[in-house]
Amino acid sequence: MAALLFWVLAAVAVAGALGVVLPLRRSVHAALSLGIFALALSGLFLLLGAELLGALQVLVNVGAVVSILALAILLLDPRRGPPGARQPLLRAVGAVLVAGFALQGIGLLSLLRGPWGEAAVGSGSTRALALLLASEHVLALQVAGLLLLAAILAGSVLVRRSSAS
Repeated sequence: MAALLFWVLAAVAVAGALGVVLPLRRSVHAALSLGIFALALSGLFLLLGAELLGALQVLVNVGAVVSILALAILLLDPRRGPPGARQPLLRAVGAVLVAGFALQGIGLLSLLRGPWGEAAVGSGSTRALALLLASEHVLALQVAGLLLLAAILAGSVLVRRSSAS
């Protein structure tokens, strides 16, 4: 049963990823495809027993990133079209660069292949991570939240400024 669920979630993740990169009729559909991909990836994390990663995937990527993307897409002027639609040369150069970086990453990962060290017992639990974040890394967590808040405020100011002019 777990193998079947894995293959279903993997197929949904690939379909969602393709929906992000393939040219769709509306940009909002690409943002929703990103949300579908993130939900499928969360399910894969849950299958692997990484409940915290699965929950964080849903909270951060689906809850925050996809909503902000959808909001930004809806606030922009849809009549202008995508930025690279009238520049096929730039699209081709971008595709070659992405393929080159992907091949470079695959080569790097193949070089780094080696034996994995054993993790200490109890080090990967959600409780241990929560205690670590709440005790030793409180300041870093608060600074990250403050930076995210500043980014959201700056984005809203930029959108308001561009819509006013």
